[in-house]
Formats: sequence, structure tokens, C-alpha cells
Amino acid sequence: MITKSKNEQIKMILDDIDLDTIQKTMSHLNWTWKDSNTGERRVPNTKEISMVAKDCMERAWNSEDKIASIGGFEAIVENGVIEVRFIIAKSNPLSNLLG
Repeated sequence: MITKSKNEQIKMILDDIDLDTIQKTMSHLNWTWKDSNTGERRVPNTKEISMVAKDCMERAWNSEDKIASIGGFEAIVENGVIEVRFIIAKSNPLSNLLG
């Protein structure tokens, strides 16, 4: 089994993930984020998307339950391996029954 550090995994994921497709999808859906500097709501560029994906992975790595979500990204760490997803829609109508 090859083990990669957190930073190595994050770099590999960011090199692999299709940021252009995510940005095009967000643009098509008019999915905006609030600019922290100006307060303006706008579709982020690929650099900003990459930064949020990285932040999401960092949060998951550092969280007790090893999961985090922000800006449409969901990151999960299982057995020291990071996985990140960009989620457009998610449903769990039975979640209120689980606790």
C-alpha cells in the first residue's frame, strides 16, 4: 500500500479534478458565492474554486468525524485517504429519523 501525506494527496486531487467543468457548471446554474472582499455575489473562477476545494479537504482532514462540506464540495477522509466531490444535488429525506 502506498501512503501519501495529506499535502501530497491534496495536490494530486487538485491536479486531477476538472475545475473548468465545475466552473462551467456553476456558471450555467448561476451558482454564486459571496466575494469575501467586496461582498458581491458572483460565479467564482477556477482559482477560487480550487482554493475552496483545498479548504474543504483540509477541514475534513482536521475534523473529528473526517467529513466537511463547503461551497458544493464534500470531502471525506477514510483510512487516511482523502476523497472530494462536487455535489449539485443531494437528498436524504429519512435523515430526521436517524437521530
